[in-house]
Amino acid sequence: MNENPAAPEEGSVRPSEDVVAGVGRTQTELLEVAGLVDVVPKENLPPMKAPCSDDYAGDLYSASHSWRVDQIPEGQMRVAMDRLHEGLPGRGWRVVMYEPNNSQNRRLELRVEHEEGELFARAAFLDSTQPHVPDTYESEIRFTVFTPCY
Repeated sequence: MNENPAAPEEGSVRPSEDVVAGVGRTQTELLEVAGLVDVVPKENLPPMKAPCSDDYAGDLYSASHSWRVDQIPEGQMRVAMDRLHEGLPGRGWRVVMYEPNNSQNRRLELRVEHEEGELFARAAFLDSTQPHVPDTYESEIRFTVFTPCY
């Protein structure tokens, strides 16, 4: 049983339209906190819902939205990541991770979850100026926002 009445339980009944719209609104918040409101996101498909894994029985879904920003100086991207790390806790987000991940390119990764338990977000910065990153890669920040199953 969920002891926090404000937080939805995994698999709780929530209108899909509301959940998907909420995930979409998070893009604006993240770009604002990062100081990237004038940047046009790439690979910016509309937020969507998808069935949860086959391990779940019934009609359980998760909503998600992914996009990336690029073609801005690496220094500005690094500052954007720091702004997210420092600014999101004041907006109801809890930082779960902020460090280079263990991928081959060691992207600086920020993982956060909303205090109400309804949203999770990830921002991963690839700095192509680093010596361990192949010359064929371009600097970018990839964002993903998603929900638990509902």
